[in-house]
Amino acid sequence: MGNVTLGLDCPEMAMLRSGLRRCLGSLQRVRGASTRGNFGARLLATSSSSGQAGAGEGGGGGWLKALKLSSPDDIIHEDPGYSKWRQVPFSVGVQLALGSIYAFSVFNLPLTTALGVVGAAGSDWTISSMIPVFGTTMSVFGVGAAGLGRLGFFEKHGPRFCCLLGATCQLSGFLLGGLGVYLHSLPLLYMGYGVLGGAAMGVAYVPAVAVLIKWFPNQKGLAGGLAVVGYGAGGIIAAPAASKLISFFRKPPEFFGSEVETIAREGKVFAKGMGDKMTEVVYASASELSGIFPDLLEGYYVVGTGSSGAAETFACMGIGYSFLMAASALNFRHPSPKIESESKAVGVDSNSTKTHIASVSAENAMKTPQFWLLWTGVGINCTSSYAIIASGKTLMTDTFGSLLPTIVTPAFAGIFVSMISVSNLMGRITFSTLSDKIGRRAMFFLLWGGAIPLYLSIPLSTHWLVDSPSVMPLGLFYTSCMLVISGFGATAATFPAYISDLFGPKNVAAIHGQVLSVLIPAGYVGPLIVSILRERAMSNSIHDLASKLSPQAFEAAFGASRDSLDELIQAKVVTIRRLLEILPDGTTDPSPFLYDDTMMVLAAMHMVALGCVVVMRPVQSKLFEVSTCSHHEEGIGGRERDVDGHRGR
Repeated sequence: MGNVTLGLDCPEMAMLRSGLRRCLGSLQRVRGASTRGNFGARLLATSSSSGQAGAGEGGGGGWLKALKLSSPDDIIHEDPGYSKWRQVPFSVGVQLALGSIYAFSVFNLPLTTALGVVGAAGSDWTISSMIPVFGTTMSVFGVGAAGLGRLGFFEKHGPRFCCLLGATCQLSGFLLGGLGVYLHSLPLLYMGYGVLGGAAMGVAYVPAVAVLIKWFPNQKGLAGGLAVVGYGAGGIIAAPAASKLISFFRKPPEFFGSEVETIAREGKVFAKGMGDKMTEVVYASASELSGIFPDLLEGYYVVGTGSSGAAETFACMGIGYSFLMAASALNFRHPSPKIESESKAVGVDSNSTKTHIASVSAENAMKTPQFWLLWTGVGINCTSSYAIIASGKTLMTDTFGSLLPTIVTPAFAGIFVSMISVSNLMGRITFSTLSDKIGRRAMFFLLWGGAIPLYLSIPLSTHWLVDSPSVMPLGLFYTSCMLVISGFGATAATFPAYISDLFGPKNVAAIHGQVLSVLIPAGYVGPLIVSILRERAMSNSIHDLASKLSPQAFEAAFGASRDSLDELIQAKVVTIRRLLEILPDGTTDPSPFLYDDTMMVLAAMHMVALGCVVVMRPVQSKLFEVSTCSHHEEGIGGRERDVDGHRGR
């Protein structure tokens, strides 16, 4: 039987447990009634009992309970002197790792030049195939959050297990995504960074929010903002970190020559080498090389012989973020009913830890128009914001890079990505707290209605720049984008509290997960809108510029007739930049106008979101069910309802 019980009752294990008990006892005398000490003692006790129980009781289950992974009730903190603020950094830590997705646009360039490195080769992925990677991540996030919330997975397994599972998915996703870049396999990239990265968010995001809000029963709007502060701030750290890592790991490709005979075939450019061997090459001009390899010569480079640094960066970030998530998850605690007795919920019996609350069940909530109005409004806001977040660095360089080259450098565009995350963060903190004062409906009226003129001002700023080049249009563009993303962060942090206002506090976690199902279409549609409309605008612009060249001049410049323009565009031989280098000085650069149609569409979408707020009304009182629960069972969000279903606000 010794082998069956895994040797847990052997003399060596008994001596080990005795030694550990003495060490833990010393730690407890130094630190008092520390959580770690109690945990260790229970771990040893459980190991002993599991060893005696044998295989018939599943010895592994004892260790699982000792590690506090099997049930959320196992990690209730009983120490009344334990400060609730000590839980904030752990929730922030998990969200910080998950929020790194907001720096994805930093990878747009290295991913679209993974083979060419110095420029986009014909074999390289296009920007239209890269931006939806972000959308896939957010869509899987929505599927996971909604599906697991509906199944009660978060409540059953608790925040620690969920976030450790999320850390595993995060590590696997980054590593598989890096392998996809290394092998230049788009399915692996989507499966890794997209699917597994989204799964990490789906399984870890809601529990990390819910556990902190239980520590702030009377400041749930504030708690919601604090819980996701890391999610909004993730890009602040990820953007510069990824940029530094990419620069560190980037390796130049082999130089083929300056004057070579080339031919375009099936969307690729080939050069004839020794023995008539055809080698795929990519051309890099001096201006293109200046930002990445200033010491290299202008000319043709062999495709696939260098490294853009993206694969190695994925691996490093995956290891770092998964460690951060795991370390944070192992420190999660639930407050005990005694600690939560400060709650001001109506219906609290002063002699007990029970609260009588009225709430709508998750199933009934989905049958109400209020749920679908909120679902639609949140979805539109996320869709529009994802369009900007997914294209952030590319958006800045396309619109202002050519007209303000001394200001809008690659470093400036990287800072723009970080500032997107800063705005996301500030929106989550500022507006979520303000919503506790002015009310959630008024807050969403302000956020979604105010987004309409902001989106319209973005194309206005680019046209203003072309008419009168200065930093003022850049300032308008920058401010508009930051305010839009700030509104997105405010929506993400505030709508859980609005759920509590509408449906009561008990089932907010489940309803929250169902509302997050809107990320399934939003995560895909937002990046798809910007990629399709940008691609269409770019193709139209290239055709327009090419028409200004004579057939002879076009053929002399690109080695093919203008009839093969579409094939040359696919091979990335003919670009807006190359055409402007050939055309006379003073030719208008159409790059700043590539996003005009996108911003018009996003503004129109927010008119629908505003309409959702305008028609929103309270949920019918007959749908509320009165229930009794411990304080720590209350959900996320705003103030509790009384037994008649009326809100505090």
